[in-house]
Amino acid sequence: MGDKGDKGFNPEAKFDFGLGKGGDIIDLQKNPFIMQALMKQIQESKLDISHFHPNIRRRIYALKNLHKNTTALEKQYKEEVRALDRKYHALYEPIFAKRAQFVNGDVEPSEEEAKYEEAEKEVENKEGEEELEDGKGIPAFWLTVLQNNRAVSETITPADEDALTHIVDIKSTPLDGAVQGFTLSFHFSENPYFSNNVLTKTYYLTDDEISGDLVFDRVEASKIDWKPAKNLTVKIVTKKQKSKGGRGRKPQIRTKTVEQPIKSFFRFFSPPTWNEEDELEDEEQEELDALLEFDFNLGCIFKDKLIRQAALWFTGEAIDEDDYGDYDEGEYEGGDDEGGLMGDEDDEEEEEEEEDPRPKSKKGASKQQGGAKPSNANTQQPECKQQ
Repeated sequence: MGDKGDKGFNPEAKFDFGLGKGGDIIDLQKNPFIMQALMKQIQESKLDISHFHPNIRRRIYALKNLHKNTTALEKQYKEEVRALDRKYHALYEPIFAKRAQFVNGDVEPSEEEAKYEEAEKEVENKEGEEELEDGKGIPAFWLTVLQNNRAVSETITPADEDALTHIVDIKSTPLDGAVQGFTLSFHFSENPYFSNNVLTKTYYLTDDEISGDLVFDRVEASKIDWKPAKNLTVKIVTKKQKSKGGRGRKPQIRTKTVEQPIKSFFRFFSPPTWNEEDELEDEEQEELDALLEFDFNLGCIFKDKLIRQAALWFTGEAIDEDDYGDYDEGEYEGGDDEGGLMGDEDDEEEEEEEEDPRPKSKKGASKQQGGAKPSNANTQQPECKQQ
């Protein structure tokens, strides 16, 4: 895990967490995890009105009643927005379905569908360059989309690339009924890495009791059914353990083979988790919150940007704003203590990496289905639109 010692909340500091530029107060307001700290500070400094004159208290109570009316209207507004989002989600569906047909080569676009006013100009600018051979659909479409977004591309390793060429579609679906949130579904063709045809990740949101804003609650993800020796999220390591011996006994050396977590895009389906019965230290809690923030930011990037604007991300025309948030790349890779990889206290260990059984890429350990929550479920995420 990266060093988070300098990331505690300082109310006098300016922050820039990738949601804006310049570290000004706008960035501070947009960042959900800093807003969480601010809300806590506000609650702790709640005004005591008991010493106010009774008439002043009456007026304050009247203001609170007016606030309740405002809250009721806000609730109605949000319900109507959610209904509107669902309406337009249904309108997007046939467009995205046709996009998937073109991408995967199931259907060829008609002359009218392929008529593009800038086409001749684009071809003229590329005269003299070698032309790629024709094939089925659009090769490596979704891999290219993912690689052209800076935040997502940072999670992709060369070993992931071949597996990601098997993505045939990525979808975002709003949750049904009163449950708020969305599910991302990654659809794959048959591939040598895992047997799942679809991998899903669901983000649950809830209304904050104080602000009334929609906030992050928890996340759940599919379990990947890896084929033998094809797990892209681990490497095989041989550990030598040397016991200390004692009372005339010579130290004994034994070896064991373990799977050690490594950086991979597919760790996206292993959201950060912890035992709720355990009390986390401040630094551990900050690390967990940073991981959850980055994870949720990625989910929003898929939902609000990559899925809706996939064609422009493929061509590189989409604007790549800073989508990182407060993120240390090392955290996403997994620490040494994940998966019970620490040896016994009395043993000294040496590691020897075996040859990685994973195939080389082409050019061009945590609980799943259980979910994770931040230190405070009231974690505002204004940048991810509810749909």
